[in-house]
Amino acid sequence: MIRLRRMGNLLSPHARPLAALALLTSALVMSTAFAAPSGQHGLQLPYGVPSSAWTTTAGPHIVGLSWHQLKPAVAPPPTAYGTMVYDAADRYVVLFGNAFGLNVTWKFANGTWTNITSLSPRSPSERAAPGMAYDAKDGYVVLFGGIDDLASPITMRADTWTFHAGKWTNISPSVGTSPTARAYMAMTYDPAIGGILAFGGLQGCSSWCTTWHVYDDTWEFSGGHWTRLAPVAHPSPRDDLGLAYDSALHGAVLYGGLTKYAGVDNDSWLYSGGNWSRLGLSPHPKVRADGMAYDPSLRAVVLFGSNASYVAGARGMTWGLPGAGWQNLKPSAAPTQRDLPIATYDGKDGYFLLFGGRDSSGNILNDTWELS
Repeated sequence: MIRLRRMGNLLSPHARPLAALALLTSALVMSTAFAAPSGQHGLQLPYGVPSSAWTTTAGPHIVGLSWHQLKPAVAPPPTAYGTMVYDAADRYVVLFGNAFGLNVTWKFANGTWTNITSLSPRSPSERAAPGMAYDAKDGYVVLFGGIDDLASPITMRADTWTFHAGKWTNISPSVGTSPTARAYMAMTYDPAIGGILAFGGLQGCSSWCTTWHVYDDTWEFSGGHWTRLAPVAHPSPRDDLGLAYDSALHGAVLYGGLTKYAGVDNDSWLYSGGNWSRLGLSPHPKVRADGMAYDPSLRAVVLFGSNASYVAGARGMTWGLPGAGWQNLKPSAAPTQRDLPIATYDGKDGYFLLFGGRDSSGNILNDTWELS
């Protein structure tokens, strides 16, 4: 059964699952100004932020890209609200989570999908929209939270798992004070802090929701423990956002997200030096951030924009952030229009990888694409 999210007096089938809701779901230059001068693009800082801030210089213009559909013999089931990340220690992409009550684990390597669920004696329980990132310092994948929308009552998760050498381990008892139970929290590895940076998320309820909570907290996971950070400034509360560390900008780029009442944020932020700064970039995508990751071959964060129910015509657009502003990359070919795809950079195969999502007719997809 497709659950719909309440939006004011409307019910939208193009929303993410909630408890009570939807399921199917390069260089940096120091500046001493609060915002870039008129006509320039830079970082706009919230009120009260110290005047020492970062601005970005223009990056290269990216041209000549194309999406190519890969057609492996087998593939994961149709997927929405899953997550995937490149596991550098094991040298393959790991996919977990789905909106259909599945807790299967798949790997992608050399253009081939393989179901590796049976390799692990234990796995995280079925869930959608968990947070997941690869911890490069400690050499394992970390998964946190998610929502089991098929449970009765609907259940938000607050457990922490690691994945290494094909096996999941529940480390929840040893991680200290962790984020509260939530789904749609964004996570990425940040080498500057030597751990995983996490932001936002949503905690729902078990009936039509008027009481869910959207978070604006910032967390670090390193050395097997969670620590809540206290930046002076931070983005507004949001969930279902994009977050990727940009080595060219020397910081973690946050884009977009959904607000408590299903509004869409399309602002961009940079986490660097222990604080968040708002990026005053123009143009910007004006789309949801379902499929976003850093592509080191392009030296840019790449976003496959989506969800025409919020912004007409936005689905199927590919954007990049090569320095000072978002660029519509306009590849010569692209996946069909969709929302809710998942993406990562496949470090072994050397391309930006996109999987699944939901098309404009509501069909859940399981096609595989690479951008090069």
